[in-house]
Amino acid sequence: MYAIIRDGSRQLRVEKGQTIQFDRKGDKTGKIEFGDVLVLHDGEKVKVGAPLVKGAKVVGEIIKNVADRKIRVYK
Repeated sequence: MYAIIRDGSRQLRVEKGQTIQFDRKGDKTGKIEFGDVLVLHDGEKVKVGAPLVKGAKVVGEIIKNVADRKIRVYK
């Protein structure tokens, strides 16, 4: 089973049990829902949205927030 979701300007293929790092600010640990499901494959059928699959959502868990070091850009 997998789904293709939209997060901002990116499209990601996600599966159950997979760990993914997202670029988000201000999220705490807990649950997160993605309602922009573009494709849903349940093992037998493939549902392709036009543009989104109606009634489908992907629920995940935020494990931790990781902040990378700041960079300074000079022009």
